[in-house]
Parts: sequence; structure tokens; C-alpha cells
Amino acid sequence: MWGDFKYAVRQLRKSLGFTLTAVLTLALGIGANTAIFTLIDSIMLRPLPFPQQDRLMRIGYGTGDTMAAPFPKGWIRAMGEQSRSFGELSGFGPDAESNVGDSNSSDRVFGAEVMANAFDVLEVRPVLGRFFTPDDAMGGHDPVVVLSYGYWRQHFAANPGAIGQTIRIDGVERRVIGVMPAGVRFPYADTQFMTPVTFRGGDPVDPWNNFDLRGFGRLRDGVTAAQAQAELRRLQKPLLPLFPWTMPDDWPANQEVVPLLEAQVGAMRPRLMLLFVAYVSIRMYRFV
Repeated sequence: MWGDFKYAVRQLRKSLGFTLTAVLTLALGIGANTAIFTLIDSIMLRPLPFPQQDRLMRIGYGTGDTMAAPFPKGWIRAMGEQSRSFGELSGFGPDAESNVGDSNSSDRVFGAEVMANAFDVLEVRPVLGRFFTPDDAMGGHDPVVVLSYGYWRQHFAANPGAIGQTIRIDGVERRVIGVMPAGVRFPYADTQFMTPVTFRGGDPVDPWNNFDLRGFGRLRDGVTAAQAQAELRRLQKPLLPLFPWTMPDDWPANQEVVPLLEAQVGAMRPRLMLLFVAYVSIRMYRFV
């Protein structure tokens, strides 16, 4: 074996161009294969980092990409109060880019609004501090923020003293009250901070004015997604008059309940599989 190894090294040294090409081809092939498998593993194969993640459901209306169609916060709150299929219902807003810092030094960071009970639905606990309470959801309350684990480590050097400090987000001073656990990225992969969805007491229009929340919830034990979906569709007509103005009779009559994992990866699954099949086909063609 040692003689064969020395012979191979001598041959490779004689053809440096061929050797470099072969090494680069192998490196690119291994790198591409690793990258594609990492995507498939993290997006399609690995479960969500939440207890009993199979009980977590996304709620939307329409089919396909329209599952992302948002609800007003008043609708999600009303469904949560009336539903018997879900232990709790909650919602989260879009992934929005914000300025974090003062006028002299600021970062562009992605953040999202979440309803105060979102973390209770997910059944996760903060690694530091606390999550939102109903008081935090009251308009006019002390503005607060929960940080992602990565943002806390990067900008606060994992200092426990970050709790209680204030950061300026889009010109608003917010007090840091908690840090998400490591490995939990919610509600989006690049979300660095979360602020609470607030309700202005005594304002009948406020809960219904903006259609900007995606609904999700945790099924009660023994309840299937199909049963929960049927219940939400039955609740559509009784809840529709809660709007302070007249809504179309069929909004949103076709509410859908699908597993949270499926809702997150469903649109990407065909593209990832197509990418993987295309890559494997190219590699096999080159081999042949």
C-alpha cells in the first residue's frame, strides 16, 4: 500500500494541472452536496424545536400560497375565545426590517410582532428573563422586547445583565425582558427580536383595523386537524358580525388548518426536491 501511495503521488506531481482540477472538482462537489443536504435536513427532515410539534397548526384561508393571507388581531382573539378544538390560538405579524440603535449608530435588524400568548402556545420558556404577559399587550404599557438567542449573544455578549436594559427600535425605547432559547427561531428564521401585539382599550375599531397577523394554535389532545378546521368554519358566521363594519359573507369561509411544519416547508419542498434531483442527475451523468 505504501508503494502504491508513493507511486500515486509521483504521478499526480507530474500532472499538476490535472491534479488541481480533480481536487477543485471534488471540493466543489462535496461542498455543493453538503449545502444541499444541510438545506433538506434543516427545512424538511428536522422537526420543529417545540414540544409535541405535531399538535401545532397554522390557520389560514384559501389554498396554497393564500394560506399566508393574514387576519386582524380581533379575529384571532375571538376564535381563541370560542374554539374548543384548540387549547389556545395566537398570531404573529410579518418579518419587518427595523432600525435598532440611535441616529449615530444603528443596525438594520428583522423583527416581528407576536401576540402575548404566542410562547404559551409554543410551550417554550425563556433562557433568560420572561416572555410577554397580558399587561404587555395593553396599549400605552411600557414598551418591551424579547430578543433571539443569537442577537443576545452577538450584541450583548451573552450578558445576563441585558435584561432590563433598553434598546431603541425605530425610534421607540423598549426594555429587554427576555431571551429566546438557543435553536428556537420564531416566527421566522431571521427574526432577531419580537414585540407584543397591543390592543387599545375602549377602541372598537383597533382590533379589526389591520389584517396583518398569521394565525396558529395548539390542538387539544384527541382533536384532529380536520375536526378543528370544521369547527373554525362553523364559527365563521357567528364571528363575522363582530367587525365594526360589514364584511363579505364568505370571508373567510374556507379557513384551513394544517400542521405548522407543513405550512412552513410546504412551498419550499418541491423546489428543494427539484434542486436535489437535478444535482444528483448531473453527478450521475458526469460519472457515466
